[in-house]
Amino acid sequence: MIARRLWFSALSAAAVSCATPDAGKSVDAAPDVIASLITREAPELAAPAADAAKPQPVIVKGTDAFTSSARAQSSGESDGELLAIDLDNASIADAADLVLGDILGVNYSLDDGVQGSITIKTSAPVSKRALLSLFESALESKGAVLIEESGVYRITPADKAVFGPPSMNVGAAAPLETAVGFSVQVVPLRFVAAAEMERILKPIASSGAIVRVDRARNLLTLSGSRREIDSLMEAVRLFDVDWLKGMSFALIPMKSADPKEIASDLSAIFANGENQPLEGVIRFIPNERLNAVLVISSRSQYLEDVRSWVERLDNPDASGGDQVFVYEVQNRSAESLAAVLQGFFGGAATEAGVVQPGLTPRTVNGDPAPRPSEAPAERSGFSTPNGAASGGGRIIADAENNALLIYASPFEYLRISAMLEKLDTLPSQVMIEATIAEVTLNDDLEHGLTWFFENAESRFSFSDVASGAVGSSFPGFSYVFSEADSRVALNALASVTDVKVVSSPTLMVLDNKTARLQVGDQVPVVTQSAVSTIDPDAPIVNAVSFRDTGVILDITPRVSDNGVVVLDITQEVSSVIETTTSGIDSPTIQQRRIETSVAVHDGESLALGGLIEDSRNVTSTGVPFLSEIPLLGEAFKSKSRKAGRTELLVLITPRVVRDRNEARLVTEEFRNRLDDVRELLEKTNARAEERRRN
Repeated sequence: MIARRLWFSALSAAAVSCATPDAGKSVDAAPDVIASLITREAPELAAPAADAAKPQPVIVKGTDAFTSSARAQSSGESDGELLAIDLDNASIADAADLVLGDILGVNYSLDDGVQGSITIKTSAPVSKRALLSLFESALESKGAVLIEESGVYRITPADKAVFGPPSMNVGAAAPLETAVGFSVQVVPLRFVAAAEMERILKPIASSGAIVRVDRARNLLTLSGSRREIDSLMEAVRLFDVDWLKGMSFALIPMKSADPKEIASDLSAIFANGENQPLEGVIRFIPNERLNAVLVISSRSQYLEDVRSWVERLDNPDASGGDQVFVYEVQNRSAESLAAVLQGFFGGAATEAGVVQPGLTPRTVNGDPAPRPSEAPAERSGFSTPNGAASGGGRIIADAENNALLIYASPFEYLRISAMLEKLDTLPSQVMIEATIAEVTLNDDLEHGLTWFFENAESRFSFSDVASGAVGSSFPGFSYVFSEADSRVALNALASVTDVKVVSSPTLMVLDNKTARLQVGDQVPVVTQSAVSTIDPDAPIVNAVSFRDTGVILDITPRVSDNGVVVLDITQEVSSVIETTTSGIDSPTIQQRRIETSVAVHDGESLALGGLIEDSRNVTSTGVPFLSEIPLLGEAFKSKSRKAGRTELLVLITPRVVRDRNEARLVTEEFRNRLDDVRELLEKTNARAEERRRN
């Protein structure tokens, strides 16, 4: 006998009791589908007596469980014996003699083709079942298997095992004493189809472990060692569960909507299509016979969400033909929104036959409404940008209540309301601070303000954009600088010449709306004269129009997302002088006007200028009465001539106000300025009073 080192000991220990499932316990047959729906968790019942005649939703919630719990592992056998073994490089024959003959006490045979040595060591005592499993694993490593034949265990090469008569067990769990060695297990499935179970077991089964799939009897035939069979049987027990018991069902009747349309809408809402998040988790099946939608889901919590959405989508007011909807406009004017919708749908506004005061009719329709005798069976309705019609509809703006009356189908209204939610947003506001000044051009400013700022000792450079590039604004110039620099510029001018502030307004305007500031008079101007050619004594009839004069400022801001404000500016300063170029008894309007579009950042100041006015005044003085004597009166008169030049300078600072917090900050800052002015006036009056007393 080959020399070997063998150590074997048997230990007696107290029996360890463990809970093992009763393999012989009968299993109920798979429940019928309809019976499962009826006897499972009670569906929602109890409709009110008044609604008893109406079909009510039936909801059956499943367990959401599609696998069984893990099997409790046995920690020992009934005999309570724990064994320890230490085999180091022992031949298969010697190992079989020790394990099968000495320890287990069973008859065995060893085929001639089985050769090699194995090693089996245990760090702690194990049961006989675990020891046999270790021995089988060691044989597999040498290409051999253990097969039971009529109570005799045969060790044979694995490639010959399939030709022998292996032991066969039938049932979901074979008795412990019969599940030994290489065997065949026939597994009848209770709930899952055999083909589906084969697909589940293939990734974890070894080659040839699944011998046969019997679809007619719903059986699986498995082959392999005891360890392989145990592993596959555990997987079968895990997945062979009542699938219908885990599923949840809901049958929701429709009130007025088409079940196909509701099922399609629900599929879009819950994203259960191919390659979408809930693919296979929830399904919607329209049932036209019952006028309902059948909902099938593996997760019961989705049923309440589905019912909630069905209540929104299926109601008499949202499922019939064209209906009247009222949209309360929150932030814009109803007329402007109606005009936008008209332009989008490609329609033209037409007047209705009878419209109440304060209502502006707008028809989102390409053609005027036909007469009753000419009306077709179907209305042309809303037209989409590509020209396709989609039913009938009209939009009327209620200016008094700032609301839109929409006559459309529910589907059309969903589209329109989605657009209105995006269009009806709170617009930004812009606070405009403007300073309009006339600067007297003296010797230091004989070439204008542009030359002064660019050539004097100044740190300013003129530009019409925030980047600093030289601007080309004609006539005049434009200049962008910070708010603090604007005050420095005015102080610099006041130190060398006279600066007359004509107006310094502050006003708030909505985004893309025009603000107008006008300080001045309306002057009558004769535009037409007429006299009768028949009656020589007829008076002359004059047509007079009134012209606005003074300081007129029109500003239209447009705010972008990056904080840039585009300003459309029209600035006019006009005055009335006596007409000297003709004999028309009408005043002459002398004006200076700037009209431009510029872009500045929020909080930056813009300077517009370059409009220079030359004035020449002649003043006559004389001795009373004597200066009026013909010929001799010139000796008692004197004339003085005075020439002057002024340049118009406009400083504009826009500040964007996007929400209430910014509006509150701007208001507080303006209030602080007024407080500073009041304190300055109080100090000035106090100093004046002190000087008067002294």
